[in-house]
Amino acid sequence: PWYESLCNITSCELPALQDLRNIQIENLVVRSIDSSTNTLTMGARFRNTANFRQPFPIIELRFTDLDNQLVSIHEYHPVEYLPDALRTIADMPVGQPVQISVDLADPGANAINYELTFKPYPATTN
Repeated sequence: PWYESLCNITSCELPALQDLRNIQIENLVVRSIDSSTNTLTMGARFRNTANFRQPFPIIELRFTDLDNQLVSIHEYHPVEYLPDALRTIADMPVGQPVQISVDLADPGANAINYELTFKPYPATTN
């Protein structure tokens, strides 16, 4: 708050607050849409549990084999995964669930496990 007050007077800009540890995945499902087209859909719900709004993150979906060796990585920027209704919102609201769905190419039969992680997205300034 002190920096915000100072920037209001001096016309400086503060970077948006971002703490990926406070984005919690509540539901993640990857399933086949159509085996003939080798297409999967990834559905997820996550929530910003921080006490401040923060930029939507980059989402990284990793597939590994039985030996936990990397098979495939898919990375999605907010404009690629957010539903149309949320694309005009600059930051994730506090405590509100965000539901997404993304179609992707099937990484193959060796891709047994999957994991969703968040990476920082270049933030807008306040």
